[in-house]
Order: sequence, then structure tokens, then C-alpha cells
Amino acid sequence: MKQKIKSFLVEKKELIIFISAIVFVFISVVAIASFAFKDNSVPVVDPTNVVTPTKTDDPVVEPTKTDEPVAIIHKFSLPVSGEYEMVRIFFDSSLNDEELASAIIDNGTTIETSSGISFAKSDNSSFDVLSIYEGEVVDVTTDEVLGCSVTIKHANNVKSIYSSLQDVTVEIGQEVTQGSVIGQASTSSNDISAGVHVYLQTMVNDKYINPASIMGRTLEELISEK
Repeated sequence: MKQKIKSFLVEKKELIIFISAIVFVFISVVAIASFAFKDNSVPVVDPTNVVTPTKTDDPVVEPTKTDEPVAIIHKFSLPVSGEYEMVRIFFDSSLNDEELASAIIDNGTTIETSSGISFAKSDNSSFDVLSIYEGEVVDVTTDEVLGCSVTIKHANNVKSIYSSLQDVTVEIGQEVTQGSVIGQASTSSNDISAGVHVYLQTMVNDKYINPASIMGRTLEELISEK
């Protein structure tokens, strides 16, 4: 009986050792496989497929900076500002009968055709008279018929003449800019029916032209047609 028990214990001990050995081998195999799998999961980088950022030596292009001033285009403007009426127009033989009445000046002694245009306010009050273009004052006169007159010479032998003025603020030889105040509108014995007004005449090469035809145009445009 003792011999059988001893033999059973020996066999059991050998079985435990055998099972332990199998477990150890299993664990080792699992560990090795796990390591191999982990190592193989790392992607292999093909150096031929690596994109290297392109290096350029081209300088950064800065926006072009210029100090040249923007050209200002001047155009002839009215000798008045605000709301005004044209009470006298430039005489033209093509005018109809109604228009001709506004192009004839009757001063009570003589009748003459208008070589310019006149502006007045509806309430017959005085107002600033402005230069229609830049230029030089070449004449300032006082006449019993036309009242005080100012002549401004512009480029290319173009002149503007302002009559029926008072309180003139410019003098001969003075350079004026477009829109400069040259005096105040007044009355004249030459055109009493016009009331307080300014009478504007324009000349090119000493020939009268219709002032209304040059408003809003450049000097170059005016000269190119003469």
C-alpha cells in the first residue's frame, strides 16, 4: 500500500513538472510572437517617396511703391455756386424767337446781341463770382456801362471776362486758381433788366465763344476744336 502511494506521488510530481514545462513553453512562444508582431507593425519608409520641401532663392516681391502724384484733370466750371438762373444767353442766329429775347441786351439807349451769358439769383441778391479756370489776372477795369470787369488769361490764349462786379478781390498780375472768388455780383447800366448778375464772356484767340459750350470740358478739348 505504501509503495502504491509513493508511486502515485512520484507520478503526480512528474505530471506537475510536465504541465509547468508546457505552460512555460506556451508563454515563451506567445511572448516571442507578440514581439515579432509589434516589430513588423512599424512601416518601412521608402526614401525615394519622401517629398523634400522645394528651396527657392527667389526674393519676395514687394508691391511697387510710387511717389508720383495722381494727375488732376481740370475742367471749366460755372462762375457761381448753388442755385442760380441764367438770365442772359449767348447770341446765335439759330436761336428761336423766344431764345432770341434772352440773347438781346436792351439798355434803353442801344440794342446789342449778347456775346456772353449772365447768372443771377432768384431773390436778386449779390453773390460770390468765381474764376472758371486757373490763370492770371491781366486786366481790372471800371466802366460806366459794364461796371467793374476782370479779365483772366488762361493757357493757350483762352480768356474769361467777368463784368457787372463790385468789391473786386484780385489785381493785375495775380495768379488765381479755379473757383477763386474774384468779386461780388452787382448791377450794370448795360443790362438793367438782368438785375444783380455777373456777365461772363469767353474768348479763344480773341474771338468770342459761347461760355455755356465749354462748361465741364478740359482746356485741351476746347483747343483741339479751334
